[in-house]
Amino acid sequence: MNNLSENLISSVGLSNIKRRRFEGLLHDICIADYLYEKNGTVIARYVLIECTYQEFQNVFCRDSNFYEDVIQVVFFECFNTDLCWNIYQICIMSELEYGKVSKSEMLAYEADTDYTRKLLIPYTKFTSTIPVGRIKIEHKIVKWDEISPKLEWQRELERRGLGFCGEEYVEKQLEEYIKTGKYTQVLDENRNLYKKNNINNIVSIFIPNSFRKNCFVREECLEFGKVNMISGKNGSGKTSILEGIELVITGTVRKAMGIYKYYKDVPGIYCLINNGQKIKKPGDSKEILRRAKTWYHKSNKGEEKLNSDFHLYNYFMTIDTFILSYLGDKKNLGDQFFQILFGEESLNYYENMKKYLENIYSLIESSSMRLQDMNQMMKSCGNFKAEIKQAERDYFEKLKMYSGKSNENKSIEEIESCIKKCMEICQVIENVSALCLYNDVSECLLDVERIENEITELKKSLRKNKNRQIIESDSAELRGEEIKLRADLGLKTKVLPVFKKTLQSAEMINALYTEANKIIDLEGNNFQIKDIYNICYSLNESLSDWHTAQEQKNEWETKIAREQKKLDRLNFIKTQLNKLREPEYFLKKYVGNNIKQISDLFLLLQSPKEFDGLAFSQDAELVGVRGKETIPLHMMSSGQRVAAVMALFFSVHLSADCIPKIILLDEPISHIDELNILSLFDFLREMVLQYDRQLFFTTSYKGNREII
Repeated sequence: MNNLSENLISSVGLSNIKRRRFEGLLHDICIADYLYEKNGTVIARYVLIECTYQEFQNVFCRDSNFYEDVIQVVFFECFNTDLCWNIYQICIMSELEYGKVSKSEMLAYEADTDYTRKLLIPYTKFTSTIPVGRIKIEHKIVKWDEISPKLEWQRELERRGLGFCGEEYVEKQLEEYIKTGKYTQVLDENRNLYKKNNINNIVSIFIPNSFRKNCFVREECLEFGKVNMISGKNGSGKTSILEGIELVITGTVRKAMGIYKYYKDVPGIYCLINNGQKIKKPGDSKEILRRAKTWYHKSNKGEEKLNSDFHLYNYFMTIDTFILSYLGDKKNLGDQFFQILFGEESLNYYENMKKYLENIYSLIESSSMRLQDMNQMMKSCGNFKAEIKQAERDYFEKLKMYSGKSNENKSIEEIESCIKKCMEICQVIENVSALCLYNDVSECLLDVERIENEITELKKSLRKNKNRQIIESDSAELRGEEIKLRADLGLKTKVLPVFKKTLQSAEMINALYTEANKIIDLEGNNFQIKDIYNICYSLNESLSDWHTAQEQKNEWETKIAREQKKLDRLNFIKTQLNKLREPEYFLKKYVGNNIKQISDLFLLLQSPKEFDGLAFSQDAELVGVRGKETIPLHMMSSGQRVAAVMALFFSVHLSADCIPKIILLDEPISHIDELNILSLFDFLREMVLQYDRQLFFTTSYKGNREII
């Protein structure tokens, strides 16, 4: 009984199943067609052969009539049609029998391209291999926008006020942060995505002759289909068409090795997309930001950043394989893979952080040495505490000599405050007249009250005398009394301010004696105000040594505190930068979690299958797996490297949901032999059929046009 039932064959999308007998095989040969579901067109024909290892050797490794009786018949049925390029001869065995086939036998069988494409698989691989090129995602993919190293680094740094550390190294920015501890940069937290105006396909492109005059001598309007092969000699303008699309979508063109070229003088270039909607080159930063959010879920600002994302998701350039092809025997490919997988912009951001970190380590070392020197200087050369204590002892001796009073239970600050108050009072007293007219404030106060009362009584007498004058206007006695009253009132009014000033002086003198008595022994000494002032002045001058020592101590403490603050800020930056996850983390997270998908894509893109797949090593390196052996990528052939890089590119492309549904491939087959070219075309065909992608690819090889 056949293991390949019609239900199993139909389950992988094959139909029109026919069976044929061949004498050397136990099971019937099944011939089935692979149809394009939308219109029923036959895309490929499959010859499915169940056999044992012995039958495999008898039929395919020795002379037999199999090709004449079976394969040639199928081939000539498809002759003069596109189908003759898509005939697949699939040999299927049990796991036990499959294990008997040597690697050399398998490679020899699959490398033979006469009439058909050939594969040798176990039954367990049938549903995952057929149809050839079919992209099967049987596991969860870590979405690309779930892993964005630059965005994670940027958010973490900007939350801590260190956003400048991801930018190009500028010494002044670092100095400003060290000095002030501040750096202001607003992070765009608007994550709203625009869901309209996505690109499902490009209908046409209008190219003015101002774009590439050497290639387009006149205006060109090129129309596109679902699959677009652009072929021609070198310099004929193949890549220019792809770059025209790139310019319309991103606003700039990235040339080889990450060099950007801007075209400000081609405003007329545009594409018609979807149902004839016109899309032009972005005119401002707002439109660039809208496109970045719509297609790539990014808040990027600038043409280069949008262009970088376009190359990550939509545009494969042969230059990406050169990054790996010319590394010689270099073993650590982390930076190269990181650049391919996450883009040059993320790698540059990481390099900028490393540059800041290197300089910060140097600055920390210098600052630590300065701080050590300062502390040593303060300890050995500037023993300011001892100097201050000596200055205090000298001062108290002088104070005792001048004042006759011991003040050692008081602090220098208390004594200095008292001295300053005394000197201020003395200066005010000197400006007040009638000094020292009274020995006691109370006596002066009584005189002031007496004179004020007398003035009040005089005013009452004048009012009374005035009323009498109205009645007795001719009385000479009343007029004389009024003159006397007025004279007395004038005298008293003039004397009153003098007495008030005297009162003020007396109050101040009392305050002066009270304050001065705190530090000067006034009892038994006939100190005048001037004497007190001179003593205070002399004592104040004597504090200069103490102040000098104190100021020097404060100055050194300020310098040390300032240097310590700088060191703390430098250590803070160092700590925060070291906390950020390394590129290897993101490589392992994306490649490690998606290695099955990447490996499957790699197997689809290479034939014959020398490797069993790809794996991710502990050293964050992508390696080929061949049995129990692992082969570093730099030890693979150029074609196998291309397949690995393409697998990464298509894995990234398939992991994003909202990106433009177009794929641009610039000379993707320049390092691939004819057999692997067929594998690539099988894969690209499935990208169109299964994922509804629009393809653009360039080639200068004439034979590829016939294959396509």
